[in-house]
Amino acid sequence: DTGANYLRDKYSFATWSIAHSLKRQVGSIYKLSVQSLEQEKDTPDPRLYGRTTREAYIAHGQLMRAFHGEDFWINRLIQDIKISGVEGKDIHVISDLGFQVELDRLIEEFGHTNILLIELNRLGHDYRKDSRSPVWRFHSQNLSLTVRKSVVNNNGGLEEYFEALEEVLTTWINIP
Repeated sequence: DTGANYLRDKYSFATWSIAHSLKRQVGSIYKLSVQSLEQEKDTPDPRLYGRTTREAYIAHGQLMRAFHGEDFWINRLIQDIKISGVEGKDIHVISDLGFQVELDRLIEEFGHTNILLIELNRLGHDYRKDSRSPVWRFHSQNLSLTVRKSVVNNNGGLEEYFEALEEVLTTWINIP
């Protein structure tokens, strides 16, 4: 969310997180704030009956996808965008994309030419403890449409990260 917040603050882009609704729901179940849950995601927490926050997020996410369909979380996000009143805004930044079905639904809803996928890579961080994975196919299998994609390596400080995001924007969408 750091990159999304930077782009929101600098360019007034609308920002969204697929995980935001999930985190709020898990917080509600355990009567904890999202801020409290986010403090230490990988340490067993007695308030979560000895589970980690990450485990609680994954379990709840999987339960809701099993019950409502694989596209449940992305459909919630699309619905939030539509009722927000900012749907017509030029650029929306969506963080936490981690399943191919999410990209497919965004393509179906907004069109492949309106999507720029930015993959963030960071040394020492991978998906071993996560239910998500990088969206390797940056096209819709159902629609055979390709989206623009850039990879940002974030192995330095925030300033380097923000410069890399600026370079992506300049390359793909001509932000001055």
